[in-house]
Amino acid sequence: PAPSDLPLTHRQISPIIPGPDFPGRPCGKCFNTMSYSKKIDRFEKERTKKLEKIEALGHDPWGQRFDDHQPIGEVRAKCPEEPGADGEAVRIAGRIMLRRKAGKLRFYDIEDFTGKIQLLFSRGDLDDALRTIDINLQGVIRCMLAFADLLESSAPARVVNIASVAGKVGIGPAAYAASKFGVVGLSESLSYAWASRGISVCSLNPGFIETEGFPQTQVKRSPIGRFVGQPEMVAEAVEEVIRSGRSEKTVPRWYAPLVTLRHVAPPVFRAVAGRMDRAGGSRD
Repeated sequence: PAPSDLPLTHRQISPIIPGPDFPGRPCGKCFNTMSYSKKIDRFEKERTKKLEKIEALGHDPWGQRFDDHQPIGEVRAKCPEEPGADGEAVRIAGRIMLRRKAGKLRFYDIEDFTGKIQLLFSRGDLDDALRTIDINLQGVIRCMLAFADLLESSAPARVVNIASVAGKVGIGPAAYAASKFGVVGLSESLSYAWASRGISVCSLNPGFIETEGFPQTQVKRSPIGRFVGQPEMVAEAVEEVIRSGRSEKTVPRWYAPLVTLRHVAPPVFRAVAGRMDRAGGSRD
C-alpha cells in the first residue's frame, strides 16, 4: 500500500538512530549482523511490552476501528511467492513496531492482532531532491526570518550559516549542491541588506568533514584523503567568524585555493573537478 493508504492508530515509533548504543543502518559491511539482530529483538520486545501495558489499561492498540482494511495475517497469505511479482492492492492498519532506514529505502514493521508484516518504501529522486532543498535552504530562510527582529534588537549581532564548499564549486549531488549554492547566495545578499540593522551574516563553507553520519570512507581512500577535516575545525571556524564578523570563510583552509580556481580559471577547474568521484553526484 502507498504511505497515504496506511492508517496508524498511535504516533509513529521513533527511528533507530546510529550511535553508541546502536550500530547503525543495516549494512553488512558496517557492523556485526548478529549484533544488529539482537538489537532488533530488544527493540521489538520493548514495543511489545508497551502494547501489553496499553491492553492492561483496557484499551485496544490494534486499530480495528479503521474501515476497509484487512488483517495482516490475511494479507501475508496473499503475498506472491515469486520475488518481484505484483500482488493484490490492500489496506492495512496496525502499529509501527520498528522503523529503520537504509539509504533511500525505508523499512516498516507493522503489527496487528493477527500478525506482523514488513513494508518497504523507496524514496524517489524528486522527493529526495525537494526534501534536501527544503531542509538545507528553506530551513535557513525560515530560521533567519524568525529571528530577524530579535537579532536587530540585540545588535550588533552575528549570523553564521553553515553552507558547504559544494555551494561554491558545484561538486556532489545536484540537489545538495543547489541548496548550498542557495545558502551562499542568501548569506551574501543578506550580509549587505542587514548591515544597516547591525547584523553581520557569514557563509561558512566546510569541505570534506569526517562525521558520524558521513565518515568520508571513500574520500579517505583516495589521493585527497589527507584533506578530510574534523568537526573541531568547523567549530573553531564558527567561533572565529563570530569574533571577527567575516562574511565568508572556507574550512579547512586548504580548500580555499580550489574555490578561487573555480572563479578565476573555470576551464582548469572543470578539468580537475571532472576527475573527482563526487563529480558523479555521490556523497560517499
